[in-house]
Amino acid sequence: MMGAFSMKRNTIFIVMILALLIVGGYVATKSQWFISYQYSNLMKNWPNPAHTEGKSNNNVGVKKYNARKKQEKIVHQNYLKNRKKKIKNTIQFKNVYMSWKKDAGASEAPEKGAGAWYGTGLTHDGKPTHFIGHNPGAFHEVTKLKKGDKITVIDSKGKKRTYKVNRVADVYDNGKNVQTHEKEMYNIFIAPGERITLQTCLTSTKNRLIFAK
Repeated sequence: MMGAFSMKRNTIFIVMILALLIVGGYVATKSQWFISYQYSNLMKNWPNPAHTEGKSNNNVGVKKYNARKKQEKIVHQNYLKNRKKKIKNTIQFKNVYMSWKKDAGASEAPEKGAGAWYGTGLTHDGKPTHFIGHNPGAFHEVTKLKKGDKITVIDSKGKKRTYKVNRVADVYDNGKNVQTHEKEMYNIFIAPGERITLQTCLTSTKNRLIFAK
C-alpha cells in the first residue's frame, strides 16, 4: 500500500512539474509576443519624431530654421534666469533650460522646448520617458552631452530628479544603431526602470540618443 501511495504521490508531483513548465512556457511566449507587439507598434509610429528635414535652410525653410536657431539662444537665457527655480514641466542640461509638454506620438518635436513623446514624464513612476526636441533648436546641446553628464527634470507634480547619462548612441530613422545595426527600440521604450532618453537629429537620416538614469 505504501509503495502504491508513494508511486501515486510521485506521479502527481511529476504532473504538477510538467504543468508548471507548460504554464511557464506559455507565459514566457505571451510575454515575448507582447514585447514584440509593442516593439513593432512603436516602430510604425516612430518615423523620426525629432526630424528637422536636415540642417540646411532650404530643407527646413528659412523662417522655420531661423525660429529654431532663435530657440537655441532662448534656452540658454532661460538657464541663467530660471536654473535655481523649481518650475513644473521643465528640463535642464548643459547650461540650457526649457519647458516640456506631453507630445505622445507626434510626427515631429514641438517648435519650442521639448516633447515627452513616450511615457508620463513623471520622475518617480519607475518607468521610461522619451523626450524629443529639434536640432537646430532647443535640443541643439543634446548633441554635446556625454557619459556622466547630468540632466534634471521637474515633472508635472513638481517632483525633481537628476539623471546621469550612462550611454550615447546614434541611430538611423528606422531605429537601428549606426555602429551595431541593432534596433534600439527596446532600450528606449520597453526596458524597465526609472530612466529617460533624449532624442534629436544629427542629419536628415541620423539621430542622437542620450540614455540617462
